[in-house]
Amino acid sequence: MKKIFFIGILGLGIISAQTTTKVATTSGQFLKIGAGARAAGMAESFSAVANDITAIYWNPAGLSHTSGSQIYFSHIEWLAGISYDFFAAGAQVGRSGAAGVFATSVQVPDDEVRTVLQPEGTGEFFSASDLAIGGAYAQRITDRFSVGAVGKLVQERIWSMTSMSIAFDLGILYRSNWHNLTLGVVLNNYGTKTKLSGRANLLYVDPDPTIEGNIETIRAELEMARWNLPLNLKTSMSLKVLDMDKLSWLVAVDMVHPSDNNEYFDLGTEISLNQMLALRGGYRGLGLDAQEGGLAFGGGLRITLSSGLKLQVDYALTDWGRLKNVSQLSFGVGF
Repeated sequence: MKKIFFIGILGLGIISAQTTTKVATTSGQFLKIGAGARAAGMAESFSAVANDITAIYWNPAGLSHTSGSQIYFSHIEWLAGISYDFFAAGAQVGRSGAAGVFATSVQVPDDEVRTVLQPEGTGEFFSASDLAIGGAYAQRITDRFSVGAVGKLVQERIWSMTSMSIAFDLGILYRSNWHNLTLGVVLNNYGTKTKLSGRANLLYVDPDPTIEGNIETIRAELEMARWNLPLNLKTSMSLKVLDMDKLSWLVAVDMVHPSDNNEYFDLGTEISLNQMLALRGGYRGLGLDAQEGGLAFGGGLRITLSSGLKLQVDYALTDWGRLKNVSQLSFGVGF
């Protein structure tokens, strides 16, 4: 029954595609930037793989399939000079559970304040940043079926304006015994609406300029619009085409149904040698009308020291078309 349930959901993800698009109708766009160079090298087709600490971003149910404790850090020099950092740490809880915490930070370079009257700049500078922090818990219900959830606080800031919201991710994984076929379902960024507030939307007004002697400077606040976070529903599948002692070949696909764009596919693959060296590739955004680039490549190295400490280094290069290529480097430690 579980197999039928998941196959049905995967089918719905394919046949329910619509042509309408809602680009630029949500806030929190930084939440779409994927975490970790391993997933990036597979073109972000990672929701059904999710077997390391980055599962806290891709599919929290995958946390229950990690072992021991892990610490992970990833850095990206993103588009237009934007800096992106992701940190996560997690550990097993009991025999079938796992918990973790994470923090995502985005920093935008300072820029000059320009106005209509002073298009060359006022001499002031403004900055912008985004932050998401939260925790996750996952539990194996059986040896093949697991669930997980993430709760997070999301903050966006530009100059003197700030917005805050709370969001949740929910994930399910089912792992069969046929070629390690794994099916997953993930709901990302289900949460409260957000709106900007701060010094820039405060002003003083005269409620009735035709009357003299009244209070002419009443403090008022402009009412800002509320925006939804970028809600995503993903149905995903991964399959080990080869699974030998010294060679394994993994293929994966994510079918993404976003609230602010058309549905699309991410396809990726990973070849692992001696469970130490990995080569990856893929293509993201299949089905989007206005996609920039899409190709992704990467590699990774995993080393187990005599002390039992596990080191993981991953690199990915992704194509963003007319913008530029983006490189990403990640480091992980397991113990």
